[in-house]
Amino acid sequence: MSSTGGGAMPLPSTQPLAVDFLQNRRNTGLKFDPQKQHFVAELREPAPWEATPDALALHKENGLELVEMTSSFTSAIQELQKKKANEPAIARFSFKDARDWGDVDSILRSAKKNYLDKDSLSGKIRKMFRSIGKNGKSIQSFIGLLPDGNYKTLCGGLTLILSAMMRHEEIREKMDEVMEELPIVVESCEEYLNIYPDIDELQGHVEELYIDLLSTLEDFVKWYMQGQLRHIVDSVMKNANYGQSIEVRIRNIQRSRQRFEDALRRFGHWRLKMMHNEIHESKEIVQNSHATLQRMECGVDNARKGIEEVGQVVIRRVNSLAPQIVNGIQNVLIDETKNAEWQKKWNEHAEEKKRLLKDSREKDRQINELKKRVNETSYLPSFLSDALSLDLEVDSRLDDLDSIETTGLTANTSFQMRSKRLADTTEFRHWLSSDDSGILHIQGDGDQESITPVSFLSSLLHRKLLDGGILVLPFFCGLHTGGRFKDSHEMNGPLMMIRALLAQILRLKGVDWMHDAYGLPYLSFGAKKISRLTKGSFSAYLGVVTGLLSKLRKQHSPIFLIIDGLDWYDLTWGREVKRLIESLLRFMDSPSSDGVFKVLLGTATHLDWHPKTDSDFVILEMPGEIYEEGESFEELE
Repeated sequence: MSSTGGGAMPLPSTQPLAVDFLQNRRNTGLKFDPQKQHFVAELREPAPWEATPDALALHKENGLELVEMTSSFTSAIQELQKKKANEPAIARFSFKDARDWGDVDSILRSAKKNYLDKDSLSGKIRKMFRSIGKNGKSIQSFIGLLPDGNYKTLCGGLTLILSAMMRHEEIREKMDEVMEELPIVVESCEEYLNIYPDIDELQGHVEELYIDLLSTLEDFVKWYMQGQLRHIVDSVMKNANYGQSIEVRIRNIQRSRQRFEDALRRFGHWRLKMMHNEIHESKEIVQNSHATLQRMECGVDNARKGIEEVGQVVIRRVNSLAPQIVNGIQNVLIDETKNAEWQKKWNEHAEEKKRLLKDSREKDRQINELKKRVNETSYLPSFLSDALSLDLEVDSRLDDLDSIETTGLTANTSFQMRSKRLADTTEFRHWLSSDDSGILHIQGDGDQESITPVSFLSSLLHRKLLDGGILVLPFFCGLHTGGRFKDSHEMNGPLMMIRALLAQILRLKGVDWMHDAYGLPYLSFGAKKISRLTKGSFSAYLGVVTGLLSKLRKQHSPIFLIIDGLDWYDLTWGREVKRLIESLLRFMDSPSSDGVFKVLLGTATHLDWHPKTDSDFVILEMPGEIYEEGESFEELE
């Protein structure tokens, strides 16, 4: 029982009551094993094995010789395969085919059948394989003692010699002697290794025997590599050449075998001594158990008295367990209630998920249907230009760039220097180099001219940006004023401008017009939109151009829009000009817009309307006339 202190109630023990009683009230002299749940005797260990002092040294010395002998034997096999490549059994040989004695036995069975079918001396061949089979169990046990990896070399060598070289009588006789010298007692070595306290001595003798055996097999291989004539001479001259060497190897095997068996006998003596000690200890245990039994008989009366005490303890423990059991049941019921509530919520969630999945599939179906309808109303650039009577080459007005650049290069120095001073201004350079979208309005406040220094700067800027692979859409209003009256047969200026921008967009190369960033066609318009476009609606064209620019911004960044001479349209078509600027500002402020979009507006005079408070709209005044001597125009960098 556990001890108590300060008058407190005793704590219940964590081990059986009977064990408490026997340990605290009776001196049994035994130790209780918690895992086995019964008392056990503490046994003394037998005397330790006394290994020979040179056992470890022998094992270490054999290490290097093992490596060298294995390498030498492997090299001999490779040389044999080169010289005897015409013999299939030798040419096909691989150490991987003989991983253990089972593989050796299988290969020997096949070789034995071949020799018995082909060899006229089948009786001698059968005798040889019968001799090998007789010692097979011993050989297999010996192979099991070899260090990891060496058994493959030995099995492979035995396989090659026994399967490819047995047609020679001398090899058969010598191999028979070698097999007879392997220790028969090896078959009990597995038990030896499991119990033997110091395996270095046994392992050393095994390694010695392995080295001698592998050396003998190497001599067989080298003998076989000699020519047929040399074989005949060796057959006549016994103990000559490799035959004499093999005799020496066999004697070495005999000595190694004797040392191995001596070590095994020492193990037997040690094992016998250990068994004697165990018998003596068992006798002592029996005597102690008898004395313990007598003491326990004397304590039977006390045990009877203690039964009542044990009963009271059991009752108290049962009473203390009752609340624990009830509380445990209560916790189980609470958990079951929570599980039921969770299951209900899970079922509701599953139903909601099923409903949402159904709605999602319906929406996918509707989206696919809308995509189908959109594709049916989509156009390619060539079809749309035909529908709008738009000549992409002529109506794009890109030929204006060459004439404007020629005019600027032939103009006076003052004209050129004003363009250069515009390019050097802080406002222009910030607008050009910043990563933000914005509109820069260069205001001339001079005479209304078709081509101004702003026009020349715009043409040079277009060429530089285009060379850099940037998308630029230019238009020069001063060269295309259009019909200024309602009854004019000529197209009005703003419409010419917006159609030119659309033509330039439709001329772009490398655009997959049938799939935008969302997989929808770029040019998808309903019948009403096409009708408004064919009737020349400026707002309809403006919506198409800004819509295409919004899609192109996902692939091109930045995009530059250059509109020069906008004041030519301001007087007659002021509403269209205002709508153009407001649309461009909304386009820049759109939260879904990607990429950078920059607009350069040039006027020779000024505009009647422009936004008064908008950070995206910056006005730059044209520098005055320049009459400095010696200055000349430098091309815009």
